[in-house]
Amino acid sequence: MKRLLFDSSTNLLYVGIAEDEKLIDQLTRIGKNDHSRHFVEKVHELLKRNNISIGEIEEIIVGFGPGSYTGLRVCVTVSKVLAYTKNIKLSAVSSLYFLSSGIEGKKAPMIDARNNNVFCGIYNGKKTILKDALRDIETFKKEAEKHQAELALLSGENYNVSVAEILKKKEEVKDVHNFTPNYLRKSQAERNLWLDMQP
Repeated sequence: MKRLLFDSSTNLLYVGIAEDEKLIDQLTRIGKNDHSRHFVEKVHELLKRNNISIGEIEEIIVGFGPGSYTGLRVCVTVSKVLAYTKNIKLSAVSSLYFLSSGIEGKKAPMIDARNNNVFCGIYNGKKTILKDALRDIETFKKEAEKHQAELALLSGENYNVSVAEILKKKEEVKDVHNFTPNYLRKSQAERNLWLDMQP
């Protein structure tokens, strides 16, 4: 089975192609809030480079958050459009797990959420020890120490993807139309609107 794997929850735009559990090829790009301009182009480039048509893809696996609001929206939208228009199975997995799937043992992946906060979770293999959430970094460091988990700040310079491990954790998206990213917090615009509405 040929699969496409997508994640753009950080400054990293990741597009991979796999056959069964083996990664065939990948393309990455470190962006500056411009994933939307390059996502489709990278998918096309990767398929063309491997002489594979979109019709041969049987599953798309997307990292659906938490992470960058804009990055998640782009990634999930592209995944939904391809899945629906090409009748491809769509599956999702935590972006924290996706980008740290190649780290062995107990791991405590985190994504910078600014203001001393991180999107974070703790995993041991495919088992979730601490659910994905937005936490302040000092609190999370204490949790990682308590669980003896390896801290990993995920970014374009630091990620480790394992297709085999992602396949163990992914879940099929049954309703493609209503599938949304796992933002874990409101967008800046929504937060500003809420503040404006306060007495």
